[in-house]
Amino acid sequence: FRRVLFRSDHAGNWRLCLDPDRPAPEAWPLARLDPAQAQALVHLVETIATGLLSWWTQGHAAWQLGAPEQWHLVERRLRRAVRNLLLASLDQRAIPDGLETAAPEAGGGLRRYPALLEFTFDSRRADAARPSLELVDPRDHTRRVRVHGKVDRVDLLFDAASGQLVAAVVMDYKASLRERDRPSKLARAIAQAHDCQLPAYGLAARAALAGGAADRAPFTTCMQYVAYTAPREELVSQMKQTWLTLEGQPLTQEELAELCGGETSLLAAFTARVLAAVERFARGEFAVTPEACQYCAAAACCRYAVGGLPAEAAEEAAP
Repeated sequence: FRRVLFRSDHAGNWRLCLDPDRPAPEAWPLARLDPAQAQALVHLVETIATGLLSWWTQGHAAWQLGAPEQWHLVERRLRRAVRNLLLASLDQRAIPDGLETAAPEAGGGLRRYPALLEFTFDSRRADAARPSLELVDPRDHTRRVRVHGKVDRVDLLFDAASGQLVAAVVMDYKASLRERDRPSKLARAIAQAHDCQLPAYGLAARAALAGGAADRAPFTTCMQYVAYTAPREELVSQMKQTWLTLEGQPLTQEELAELCGGETSLLAAFTARVLAAVERFARGEFAVTPEACQYCAAAACCRYAVGGLPAEAAEEAAP
């Protein structure tokens, strides 16, 4: 590990700093993982993972990882996942395709550093890294909703020449990716507030890094799901291709307008849909909204299916 600090100029402009001493109270420490030391790093994380899993199987934690008869298989898969995630993180190919277009100030290539792990934003907890997120209606600031959460991981992408922070990449681990996680379908899900997880995480990460300048952050905030069970090459491909910014790149304004029902701001569409849902709940309206529901195990008895039942026959006239 080589200790790296990055610091801000109080306007959200963060830069890499290689000074041995912390240059300012605002500086945050980073662990710089050297690709040349990949094998030593793999040995380190596998040793830590093996120790944690051994501690767990001795009854020290209540993790829900299946039946005891399957623990040996679960342990092997988890160690493999940890190894592949580390190797993908060390791979400099794992830079979102076209991000230089979304952040044109980048000029010397980008370097990716995993930075924040298990990043908690929750005003209710004393140990939270940041306060809760508030979604506010831009037309009526009295309409707002507070959101709490924990982000799996935030990576920082710096310009290799200037050291300037170009992008923060918010990652959420999943066992596998779905077609819905591709950029265009993910944008539609966010605009309709069917996917609230990634935009909430992205907004919380941007606020943490930009402080008071969150609404005009001088860096791009990307969001992506990553399948931790995937092999290394597939993980690299996911990090390169399945990303979306809070503003909707890499989609065009025309594509966003079509996906968002005429609204070209992905965040505006998302916020409006969330606040509308909260208002319905406040009025006690919990009716099911008809839409394709192919994943739920309760689909056979859910009220959603009522619309698909045959119409009742008219009652016969009394004799």
